[in-house]
Amino acid sequence: MFDVQVCNHEECSRLRVFNRLTCFEHSENAEELQKQIEKYLSENTKLMGLSLSRIRLKDMDLSNKEIWGCNFASSYFENVDFSGCTIIYSYFDFSQFRKCNLENTNLRNAVYAGSKIIDSSFNSSEITICNFLGTHCVNTSFNDCDLYATRFINSKLEDLQFVDCNLKRTHFSNSELKNTQFKYSNVEEAYFEGVIESK
Repeated sequence: MFDVQVCNHEECSRLRVFNRLTCFEHSENAEELQKQIEKYLSENTKLMGLSLSRIRLKDMDLSNKEIWGCNFASSYFENVDFSGCTIIYSYFDFSQFRKCNLENTNLRNAVYAGSKIIDSSFNSSEITICNFLGTHCVNTSFNDCDLYATRFINSKLEDLQFVDCNLKRTHFSNSELKNTQFKYSNVEEAYFEGVIESK
């Protein structure tokens, strides 16, 4: 798993980033560190145990990579291609995703809690036992996905598509669903207690 040591900067409680002694904000040369991180992510197909919280990635191709035990919490992703990735035991909580491609991914025990996901696609993916608690998803599709035991509890889901999905033990409890489609999905095996639906 990733390094959980905190930044050396006085009174900072953020985690160290990319094997440095400080977090991203307190690095001596944030611009150079950003370039090093982008270069590493581009050149390596297996990403394991990285601590990269609070980074910003835009217009990057990260497709077909294996991401194991990494921390990308509170990060920003725009037009990033994660298609074909395997993402296991990794953290993307309280992050933002805009126009990202996560199609044909294999997500297991991944955490997206508290994130904002806009204009993105998870189509044709295996998304099992993942955490989307408290997410705000807008205009995003999960068509043809296996969402076994994945949790969207207390989330706000607007203009989403869950067409032809496996929803066995998928939790949507206490969420707000606006114009969300579940055509051809086994909704009878999902949990919808306390859901508020609107059009």
